[in-house]
Amino acid sequence: MKKCIKCGVELILNENWLPSQKKTGKYVCRTCHCRYSSNWYANHKEHVRKRWANYYVENHDKLKKMQREQHNDYMEILNELKINGCAICGYNKNPCALDFHHVNPKDKKMQVGAGNIDNSNKRIADELNKCILLCANCHRVIHDKSRRFQTSISADDV
Repeated sequence: MKKCIKCGVELILNENWLPSQKKTGKYVCRTCHCRYSSNWYANHKEHVRKRWANYYVENHDKLKKMQREQHNDYMEILNELKINGCAICGYNKNPCALDFHHVNPKDKKMQVGAGNIDNSNKRIADELNKCILLCANCHRVIHDKSRRFQTSISADDV
């Protein structure tokens, strides 16, 4: 059985261990690896920042192109989700006039929209499961009613 070279804990294959970076055949548990990485970064912040700044300058066009592609892919997925149209009135002529509305505002962890390409697909999917699709008009009416009465309004109330 393999043991962590740092703390000696028994390692379970594909569960709590990582191969050593030096290809020595020695193994480090995830906990020790995380601790080492955190300490290394804390002691080398300036070095890491300089390397990232240099990388950004050298690869600016490549990074911007990747960002644009990510954004376009994300927007394409959101627009595909908008095909069925508004949950209240059925409007579906233009995807930019459709919004994702959080049914329960207290469950909202992030806004679903163009600015969230940095979030993981799982986080975005989890957030979309808390939403209904509304056209801009129905969405504004729901928010107007909830502001006036300070209660949660369901789609049946519009």
